[in-house]
Amino acid sequence: LIRELITMLTSPLVGKKFGPISIISGGGATACDTTLPFVIKYGGEEYIVPAIISGLTLSVAATILVPLFAQFK
Repeated sequence: LIRELITMLTSPLVGKKFGPISIISGGGATACDTTLPFVIKYGGEEYIVPAIISGLTLSVAATILVPLFAQFK
């Protein structure tokens, strides 16, 4: 939740300073849903597809990697 809030609050500044792709990376897995409106507003509509692909990839990776790493307690 904190990461999403930070992305929402800082996306105008981060987008100007580091470029629109940095908003996607800041959102992480939520770039395909929760923070997508901020990607569109401060990055542009051309970044919708990369944001969705990034978010879905990270979501799928998390469902595979978290249980895998949890085995190594």
